[in-house]
Amino acid sequence: MRIFALLDFHHLVLALFLGSIAALSIYLGFRHHSRPVPAVLVFIYIGFTIWAVFYVILFGILGGPI
Repeated sequence: MRIFALLDFHHLVLALFLGSIAALSIYLGFRHHSRPVPAVLVFIYIGFTIWAVFYVILFGILGGPI
């Protein structure tokens, strides 16, 4: 679903917010190098990444304007 009328601005906003959330999540998950990362946390990050990519493709790019 498009929030803004200008498609380029819409892509910029989506990329900015999804990228900043992903970067923050990865930083918070991997900031302790002395302890190993649990496998469940890795699967959560993989699932979040897959969800974000599908969201951008299905709703951000292919969705109609509101």
